Amino acid sequence: MKDKTKEQLINKIVQLQQERANLKVELEYKNLLFSIISCLSLTKSFSDAVKAISKLIANNTNIKKTNIYFFDSNYKMSYLTNRETKKEKEPVIANIKESAFSFIPKTLENLKKGKNYTVTYSVSADKNTLKLLDSLSVKSILAIPFEIDREIVGFICFGKSKEDYWSEEEYRFLKLVTDIIADAIERHTYLQARIEAERKHTEVLQKVEKAMRFASIGSLTTGIAHEINQPLTALKVAVDGMLYWNEINYEITKEDLVKNLQDISQQAGRIDEIIKHMRVLAGQDKGKLPIPMNLNNIIKKSISLVGRQLSLHNIAVNLDLADSMPLIKCHSTQIEQMILNLLNNA
Repeated sequence: MKDKTKEQLINKIVQLQQERANLKVELEYKNLLFSIISCLSLTKSFSDAVKAISKLIANNTNIKKTNIYFFDSNYKMSYLTNRETKKEKEPVIANIKESAFSFIPKTLENLKKGKNYTVTYSVSADKNTLKLLDSLSVKSILAIPFEIDREIVGFICFGKSKEDYWSEEEYRFLKLVTDIIADAIERHTYLQARIEAERKHTEVLQKVEKAMRFASIGSLTTGIAHEINQPLTALKVAVDGMLYWNEINYEITKEDLVKNLQDISQQAGRIDEIIKHMRVLAGQDKGKLPIPMNLNNIIKKSISLVGRQLSLHNIAVNLDLADSMPLIKCHSTQIEQMILNLLNNA
């Protein structure tokens, strides 16, 4: 009777020791899961986060490899990898076609169906399995599929450097790791897709704005031609007068020569101002800060560009501008663009 009681007591002690060991492992796994979640939250680059997770698992368990594989080589890989990752022999994030898993098509079919895959090194293993283990530099593999939007898109492969089997505790832990990483992939890809969509939307808006701006400028060609034609005419009159004086041997005084040259310079400067103004109007003050401007001057300048076009259509414009207008901080070309659009639409 005493021997039986002693045996029961020993069994109870062994059971308690086992439970204690299991609780210790469970606590270690929980702490490791917390570190993995923190790593995914704090690391900007997803591929760098996966590398860090692989290192965390390797440093705290006997699992030395953690790799992510996608069945579809085009599955948003650009959002998850970087150039540095792609140069590696066996990158932490890759597609099936670039890995040794391509040698075992039947296994891949099972993984696509959501079935786990485990294999441990054995002399009797087939050559493709041995090639897979060798490519990953491991002796034992556990591959767990993951899904995004209810579709299995890939799996995470964990590898041990020793010929060892996978315990139930290890599987539960690694299944949680797989779910956490899959959730992070889903959030990351959606975020990157949204950023990309917003970038393209901004580009389209900029192109539309530019097209409208040039279309508006195109409709001002008559007015611009008239604006340039006036100083050109004055230039021609001044130069023709000097040529005529030379032809009739008229002695030009120094004062007349200087006056004519000043007129030519002034008219050439006016043409230069018009051309520069049109370039600025087309460029929309990129990178410049708004400055205080007189709104009346902006309105008058806008009217001058379409004045000729308006007169050709027998349209008269009456300006009723306040004399004491305060300066406003703005990009003058944007205000001009708005006024021109209003005039053209009217």
